[in-house]
Amino acid sequence: MLKQWMSHADYQHFISVAVALLNDSQRKKLSSYSDSLDKLTSFNLDPVGEHLRPYYSDTWRPDLN
Repeated sequence: MLKQWMSHADYQHFISVAVALLNDSQRKKLSSYSDSLDKLTSFNLDPVGEHLRPYYSDTWRPDLN
């Protein structure tokens, strides 16, 4: 079952808001993950969501197979 799927643009906005809410200490820790964060925010999975959608239920009931 696919939970809430957000678009790539929504994901990028979510990350930017989350980073803006961090304090200075947390931002310093986050800077050590900057390469990974750059990859995650640039990797667009929108086509994957469209490809997988037919294989999952829209009624929030888990599929049997």
